[in-house]
Amino acid sequence: MGLIISNKPLIEHDILAMSGILVMFVILFGIYFIVRKLKKELDEIYGKLEVMTTTDALTQVFNRNHFNTLLRTELSRAKRYERDLGCLILDIDNFRNINKKYGFQFGDEILQDIAELIKEHLRITDILARYESNKFICLLPETDKNAAMLLSKRLRGLVEGRVYEDKGESARITVSIGMTSFKPEPEDKTDIRNIINLAEKALNKAKEGGGNRIELL
Repeated sequence: MGLIISNKPLIEHDILAMSGILVMFVILFGIYFIVRKLKKELDEIYGKLEVMTTTDALTQVFNRNHFNTLLRTELSRAKRYERDLGCLILDIDNFRNINKKYGFQFGDEILQDIAELIKEHLRITDILARYESNKFICLLPETDKNAAMLLSKRLRGLVEGRVYEDKGESARITVSIGMTSFKPEPEDKTDIRNIINLAEKALNKAKEGGGNRIELL
């Protein structure tokens, strides 16, 4: 009888090897989807954190700190290319009395509405932020004094024409606006504090003049 050689061990070895490869593939495939899911969740968390650190929670416009960061960038660009840069601060007149008479929730609703109103009339390149409790600040790249004044007049008129109702009572509000616009040169020493100070001084002048008015410096 001749020698009989069986291939069974080799076949079993190949099957085990293929099974191992298949298991490894399944594991790697599972890891890939887990990592992908984690990355998506981390991206969402990062996005939410970024919004929280740059956005005012009530009005959903930029907060003051982020505005200052953007202002530095735009000021640098304006100096480099010698372009106009406008800035205005809008203050709701007698807002403390509104909160006292109608309540803080009513006041918050007014702030939200004013923020939306301003956004509707800004360009995509303009930057809006909540500056203080009842103040908003707008940065207007490549905007000269005439264009900034036209925008200010439009906003003042639109706010004055609005009527807010609460429990059968109606309330009207007005705003005062302080604005500035200039064309810096590359060697200009103007910084963001100078720009904001000018807009604040113009705003104070508007408030001292009785409110519901615009002043330019």
